[in-house]
Amino acid sequence: AEPKDIAEICELYEAGLLDVGAEDIEKERVLHKVVISLNLAPCFLLIINDKIVGIAGLTSNVLPWSGKATLCDYMFYIKPDYRSLSNFGGLVEACKKFSDEVGLPLRFEFISKNDEALRKRIYKMFGFEVSSVVGVYNYGR
Repeated sequence: AEPKDIAEICELYEAGLLDVGAEDIEKERVLHKVVISLNLAPCFLLIINDKIVGIAGLTSNVLPWSGKATLCDYMFYIKPDYRSLSNFGGLVEACKKFSDEVGLPLRFEFISKNDEALRKRIYKMFGFEVSSVVGVYNYGR
């Protein structure tokens, strides 16, 4: 992603937050999260017919329990009409490749929702071990 894509990334980020039950989304906080994260790690775009229809927004952080630096997603979202294993896999592979290139481990988090078992199976299909499920969202940091 490039700075010109920020508005569309924010729209998809907001859609993703709504998808997990967020309420009272403040656009300024969303913009802040996206801009800060773009300075820390890339945001990969799923583009179909010249339209951005999905994002894998990464950020970097330090795990509080170990002090190790990691890459983590701040939002992984694909518009419902474009959701498929192929599209999901393309974004995951881009994230994994970047993780390998920079030498930082990659973590994905997901908010527990009705389809938790399905999400766990999909993540395992792409080589990730589900070690915990986030119970809340936090788009303000």
